[in-house]
Amino acid sequence: MNPQGFRTVTIVGTGLIGASFGLALRRAGFRGRILGVSSPPALEDALRVGAVDRAASLEEAASQSELVFLARPILGILETLPRLDAFVPEHCLVTDAGSTKALIVEQARRSLTRARFLGGHPMAGKEKRGAAEAEATLFAGRTWILTPVEPAELQAPAAQELLRWIRAIGGRPLMLSPAEHDRIVALTSHLPQLLSTALAATLARQLERPEHLAACGPGLLDMTRLAASPFEVWRDILATNERPIREALEACIKTLRAAWDGAATVSELFQSANEFAARLRQGPPGEEAQLKQKQRVLFVCTGNSARSQMAEGLMRHLAGDRFEVASAGTHPSFVRPEAIAVMRELGVDISGHRSKSLDEFLEQPFDFVITVCDQARQSCPVFPGPARRIHWSLEDPAAAQGSEQERLAVFRRVRDELNERIRAFLAESPR
Repeated sequence: MNPQGFRTVTIVGTGLIGASFGLALRRAGFRGRILGVSSPPALEDALRVGAVDRAASLEEAASQSELVFLARPILGILETLPRLDAFVPEHCLVTDAGSTKALIVEQARRSLTRARFLGGHPMAGKEKRGAAEAEATLFAGRTWILTPVEPAELQAPAAQELLRWIRAIGGRPLMLSPAEHDRIVALTSHLPQLLSTALAATLARQLERPEHLAACGPGLLDMTRLAASPFEVWRDILATNERPIREALEACIKTLRAAWDGAATVSELFQSANEFAARLRQGPPGEEAQLKQKQRVLFVCTGNSARSQMAEGLMRHLAGDRFEVASAGTHPSFVRPEAIAVMRELGVDISGHRSKSLDEFLEQPFDFVITVCDQARQSCPVFPGPARRIHWSLEDPAAAQGSEQERLAVFRRVRDELNERIRAFLAESPR
């Protein structure tokens, strides 16, 4: 990037998000050129509202730019990335606004050999589309997720310049890995959309007479606001984040069934919901806390059924504000009910955990990979990045024999040893 910062910005896709970005830059004091690449009707609207200075071809615009902002639908971003490499300059930073990240980041790493890429996702939008709906304040107060593969990517001058402009337009930067982004937004964005859509579709079949709508209050209007979103906006999201969305839906269904079938009381359901709703309305933490990078820890054992599951739950319970924690197995099976039971005794709920394969994590960087059984230590593969390997030799509680109480005693013994080791590990780790 040239020492004067961004002088030319290209926006590829001048719909609601792209045009709002152009307007926001101008409002924040950007004095450079803003070029638009999009369909003729979209460009006409963007020019009319002042979101871009002029239209250009992708080759012409990107070859002159210090920043290329891809604001097309997800599949359009995936199609554009390979075309950029032939003419984008080395000092250019390419970023995007895609609502899913893993496939986009993977495509960028394959396709861009000269320019840098930093995945992004501004958590802003409206039910209506197009530059005519664009607003210079669309991103004000909204989280803007960035998804570096390595934390060092954020130290590049172009990345720091992007961060400055995100803050200037009112965005709140938040750093997540691509995989964590997709898992989290499946819960915070994609699940609410599908629930709202399913509710509206269900009521459309049940409320047949027009006068029935008179019985609908403002709560239903709130719940079905997202149902007004067109399928064209969500088609690519559903296609590129299928597994995390499916897991989010299954978790929601499990919560409802537990309350309805008596596994949990309806009052507990409401209490938990009330507490989360209150937390949500307190707003996000300050930017300093958001920007602090969590270290990533992966616990590994053979079956990912007991030791590594308990370790994951304990670490997240003790230091979830400092560490992003996961667990996996070389030969995953199921989460042992005894592990769930003894963890519940400490107030740690791992009933929603699933047994995961190491294959899910092989392309992800970790700061620590901790094996908790001897067999996994021998077969654990090498992970990308500077992961520190640690081994804790623990007995396998799943091999315990005897009565239920005798087996639970073994699980408690292993749980308590894990608790001691994790606390010692945390005491040695700098904050």
